[in-house]
Amino acid sequence: MDHIKYVFNEDKWCLYIVADDDEVTLSDGHLAQVKFDQKEIYFRLEGLTLNIIMHELFHVYMGYTYISDANLNSDQTEEVACSVFADKAQAIVIKAEDIYTKLKELKSPYDFQGQLKIGLELQLSEVAQEYTKLRKELGAYVL
Repeated sequence: MDHIKYVFNEDKWCLYIVADDDEVTLSDGHLAQVKFDQKEIYFRLEGLTLNIIMHELFHVYMGYTYISDANLNSDQTEEVACSVFADKAQAIVIKAEDIYTKLKELKSPYDFQGQLKIGLELQLSEVAQEYTKLRKELGAYVL
């Protein structure tokens, strides 16, 4: 599975691009998901947008507040979220842009062209093998 490594709050995280054939299930058909304890973020390629990345990074920064360990009411939770936003919004945008570029590079058209090139080389190799086989069978009649 394609991924990049990134550091948040001095922790090393893995950010993955998830394809349909990967054995990763995201909750309720989400396009992305943070697994805070494993320090992993999963993104579906078809849902990879700058907004989705910023959304997931906000989850990461909220995770570092450890508010799930406290019994906060909704007003208190909102105040924490607003403080995180005020403090980290610019960092989230900057990191999201960088991550977006790096994740897109993993799945650039060049990669798809490279896969196509490998596929064509295999097909040409099979044709060459068939030609060699026929030439041996028919002798001089095959050019």
